[in-house]
Amino acid sequence: MTVKVKKLIPKIDNTFPFDKAKRIEVISYEMRHYWDTIVKPDGKQAVKPLVEKGELLMPESRITERKELSSNLKNKLFDLLYDTKEDNGTVADCFNPRHTILFYDKTSKIVAYTEVCLACGSSEESVGFTYNKLSQKRMRLLGEIFKSAGLKINEESFY
Repeated sequence: MTVKVKKLIPKIDNTFPFDKAKRIEVISYEMRHYWDTIVKPDGKQAVKPLVEKGELLMPESRITERKELSSNLKNKLFDLLYDTKEDNGTVADCFNPRHTILFYDKTSKIVAYTEVCLACGSSEESVGFTYNKLSQKRMRLLGEIFKSAGLKINEESFY
């Protein structure tokens, strides 16, 4: 007898961080590795942490745009991040992020974030935030979500 296993599809209202987020915001900025760095004890240069204790550490003056996602765009973002279809797209290796998606709770503390590079399809997220891999193909779709939110996304973001 063959047993068919049904793949569970996540639901937005019980998937972290969407279940904790009162609002979701996207911010844009110049590539951080040029201006937001520290020297580690071993002498190597590294990008500073982005969020600490629920607060954004990036200086407000460095943020070029910030837009809150509508309920519709929040749903589109969830579908993109948790889509279970196979995606054989590629991921490059530049990681020059210019955008971060911030998830705020009801007290306006950041509960999760993901910093993304639309150009290469790479991302870095906060601890506990897991989702499907974002290929370059999915990053283009993410760029469309950002545009729909009102961010000025140009082709430069994809190179």
